[in-house]
Parts: sequence; structure tokens; C-alpha cells
Amino acid sequence: MLARSLFLFMALFFASIVTTQSAWAQFTEDDVTADDTYDPFADYSEFEASADEEADIHFFRNGRFFNFAFMLGGRFFTSTLGQLNSPAPVYGMNMTYFFDIRTALQVSFTHGEHKFNLNSGTNSDGDYPGLSGNNALTSISIDMKYYFNTANITRGFADLNPYIIGGFSVNHRTIKFAAEDVLIKSSPNGVQLGAGLEVPIARNKMYLAFQAMYNYVNFPDENEQIQTTESGLQTQHPTHVYPRGDFVEGYLILGINF
Repeated sequence: MLARSLFLFMALFFASIVTTQSAWAQFTEDDVTADDTYDPFADYSEFEASADEEADIHFFRNGRFFNFAFMLGGRFFTSTLGQLNSPAPVYGMNMTYFFDIRTALQVSFTHGEHKFNLNSGTNSDGDYPGLSGNNALTSISIDMKYYFNTANITRGFADLNPYIIGGFSVNHRTIKFAAEDVLIKSSPNGVQLGAGLEVPIARNKMYLAFQAMYNYVNFPDENEQIQTTESGLQTQHPTHVYPRGDFVEGYLILGINF
């Protein structure tokens, strides 16, 4: 009788232990699940969303940190300045820093020299002599670039990198006339906007690009009439010509990616 009572007591004791452990395990699992919902550190990640993580991985694998490029092209003026200044070759260089795979900051330096020529003519005040010289224009510009996504375009065009570019420039202009010891110097600011297309070469270590820019510049003498002086005389001849206009540039660019 004592043995049966002892056996029954042991059976009930072990059964109660198993039931308690099962209930505790269920309570702990539910409690942790509930806490995880509100715990900001339960699943900590450096990225706010999977899209950000994917973008950063894509940038580190396929993007560029910065590049250095040589520029060679041409420049021509518009309006009246286009009649006074001949088109001329332009050369320069630029350096670009990439914030991410789509946006970048570019600093450029360009220089070119144009032949300045005002033909002799007649106006309401009579005849006036011609005027010729040299116009040297150097530009330093800071621009933002934005590259378009071509991943969803036909495979043959997916490697192309079209972009738009725009920013501000400082333009140092020096005009020297051939027959007179006269220099005209000015450094007006300008606003520019353009577009380009890059083609990767040498396994993406280099690129070849074409870029076209329109430069809006307010030269200080745009509203001043050009006057010429006849050789040997001090009399100035008004020409009724006002040197107004902007300039357009086109470049072939060879760059190195880093």
C-alpha cells in the first residue's frame, strides 16, 4: 500500500514539472515575439531599407569615387559676338567626385583664343575703320551632374551613360587689338547648362564622352558701343555695334576612373 502511494506521488510530481516547463516555454516564446515587435534594436541594420542596402552594394561594385579627364573641343559665340569672334578650338581638364552612382560634382578648367575682327563700314556718322585683335577666354566652372538609369533599356544601349550637367562659371576674358596698344580685361560670372554621353572603355577603367554646353554670360560691355580710332588720328568713330551674346562649347572627353 505504501509503495503504491509512493509511486502515485512520484508520477504526479513529474507530470506537474513537465506541464510547468511547457507552459513557461510557451510564455517565453510569446513574450519575446511581442517584445521584438517594439524593440528597435532586435533586428539592427546599418541600412534603413533593403533598397538602400542594394544601392550601396551596387555603388561599391560598379560605381566610381572620382575621375580625371582631358577635354578637347570647340567654342563659338552667339548673336553679335558670333560676328565679331571666329570659332576656335578649346582645351581643358576636369575632375569629378561622385556622391553616389547617379549624382556627381565636377570642377572644370577650359581655355581658348578667338580671332576678333570688326570690318570697316559706314553708318549715319560716316565711315569707320576696321578693328582686329585676339580674344582669349578662360573659364573655371563648378557643375552638378546627374546620370540617367539605362538598366531597363535595350542591352546594346545599357552601357551608355547619358547625363545632364549645369552650374556656374567665372570667365576671364582678355582682348588685345592688333593696331592699338589696348587691353580689355573682364571676369564676368556665368550660368551653364548642357548634356553629355559617356561610353565606358578599357573594362570601365576609362571612358570616352561627348558633352555640349550653353553658357549664359553677361559681359560688362554688352551695352557699350564699340568705337574705333583711325590710325594717326585721335578722333573716335562710333560703329553702332554692341558686343552682345553668349557662347556654346562642345567637347570630346577622355577620362580615367578611380
